Amino acid sequence: ANAISTMGQLSLLLCFYSVLLLASPALSLMLPAEKETIISILAEKGPFESEEDETACRELIEELTPEQLETAAKSSHAYWLTTVHNDILIDNGESESDDPPSSLNGTKIKDQFAMREARRHYIGENRNFDNALKSLQEAISYRDEYKIDLIRYIQKANNLDNTALSSDEKEIVRRYRSYVEDEFGKQVTVSGGLDKENAAVTIRFSRTNAETDPDAFMVTQLYIADRACAATEFFSRGKSEKVVAITEYGDYVSSNAPPIFTLKQSITKLQRMFPERLKKMVLTDPPFWMRALYSMLYPLLAQTTKDKISMTLGPQEKEQTLTELIDVESSLPLIQVDENWSISSDDIDIEQYLNQSMHHTHMPIIPCTP
Repeated sequence: ANAISTMGQLSLLLCFYSVLLLASPALSLMLPAEKETIISILAEKGPFESEEDETACRELIEELTPEQLETAAKSSHAYWLTTVHNDILIDNGESESDDPPSSLNGTKIKDQFAMREARRHYIGENRNFDNALKSLQEAISYRDEYKIDLIRYIQKANNLDNTALSSDEKEIVRRYRSYVEDEFGKQVTVSGGLDKENAAVTIRFSRTNAETDPDAFMVTQLYIADRACAATEFFSRGKSEKVVAITEYGDYVSSNAPPIFTLKQSITKLQRMFPERLKKMVLTDPPFWMRALYSMLYPLLAQTTKDKISMTLGPQEKEQTLTELIDVESSLPLIQVDENWSISSDDIDIEQYLNQSMHHTHMPIIPCTP
């Protein structure tokens, strides 16, 4: 029974990390360089593979209500920032230029970023229109349920006076900040830099405490995934949408895993809200039972899935995998890698990390442009 339970946990964990396809702003005055980066992102049309895909995604967003359209577009941090800093966009429907001007047409941009969100659901549902629409609408519903916009204020939780939030919204932000601090005390997870193509690298360390508040766990997973997506969007200037997820299993203890029911709920919602986001998942020093189960499943996996997952064991394999993905010296300066290529969270200042804008990664100097 214990073996079945353990194998079931692996299946859920693999699914869980797969959906972290798996960070927005300092809400005071925006720096010129930051505004220029946002305008560059807004000028990116989106990675549509064909005119047919683009047409299908346009038809998908035409099925949405105005409120749903706005929520879909806000899956982009750059677009969401324009709703916070209203000097970036104009909304008069007059601008037709394809070049990034100093201000851009708001209605046109909203549709563009809603279509990018629709595209991820469309591809994730194997281009089945009805399934994609259902997936997109469920994702919008979850985003509204968990008030993703408020999660994006977490870094300002102790200084919300200069925001337009209501007193109730400010209280939710403070509660969310408390949730994330509590969860990070049990399991540190940070956007620890960039890969060689400017995709954010999320590093998850072993959990040290099994005690889990389901609400705190869910909000924290949303924060982690949303922050990673924001970092990728900003550092790639909107050219990339995917993230790299590294999980360090060196100190893993199965009894510290969250309850299965909590994982299941999180998986379902994260799958809906963050489709088509995983670029690569690296599991370093996974336990034997996990490697054995993966070896059994490997022949049954699609090639695209095989290409996304790497299990590395020992210094040589870890060095090869990590150096192929990441320029370790420049991209992970505050994440310590020892002589055995084990990654440590010892020097991570969680308070400092949580006070950073979500599109930043855990680096000592954060440029607004690549």
